[in-house]
Amino acid sequence: MLGLLLALAAIQGNFAAPKPDNVANWISGNDYPSALLPHRMVAIVGVTLTLSPEGKPIRCDISRSSGIPDVDSYTCAILMKRGKYKPAKDAAGNPMFGIERTHIVWQTAPGTIDYNGDFEVPVDRLPQGSKRRSQRIAFAVDENGAVDWCGPFEPKDRRPDLVQVACGGLVDRIRIEPARNEAGIAVPSVQDALIHFVTDIQDIRSRH
Repeated sequence: MLGLLLALAAIQGNFAAPKPDNVANWISGNDYPSALLPHRMVAIVGVTLTLSPEGKPIRCDISRSSGIPDVDSYTCAILMKRGKYKPAKDAAGNPMFGIERTHIVWQTAPGTIDYNGDFEVPVDRLPQGSKRRSQRIAFAVDENGAVDWCGPFEPKDRRPDLVQVACGGLVDRIRIEPARNEAGIAVPSVQDALIHFVTDIQDIRSRH
């Protein structure tokens, strides 16, 4: 594992995951699906957006259902219509396909949101001094689903030790699907994910 991580780091280049552009204008309180949700109900929809090299959403998949199919479809429809991204970039700085994993919370009043990330990774212990239980990372994936590079989502991330743990867990334990273009053909991409660290195996079992 250490050798693989060193190899991934050695070809880091300037890979960049796609990033939302002016996201505050995408969804407002007026978009709350009151006809689909009982009053004051909270719904969380996890989505995986595939983005073109121009930063345009071309596909929306549900990674965590709200439990109400119409709400899931409604959420994807909004993101497909209004979503705009700064495109992913390869090691040479050229735009390429990207995948962003995110979640939308529909609620009318403040409340506690239970969202543990996109993937769970069990670890024996966290790096010394770390209080964070999650880490967002970016990673390059070829057309076969192999991870070519893995690193911080933000270049100036102040916890490279957590990034290394998250990348190690991703490569070791998680099967990544390649992005697909408009024709459904698998293509290289840069993706992101929020990795949630689980230090107690019982925590994993209790959520399944």
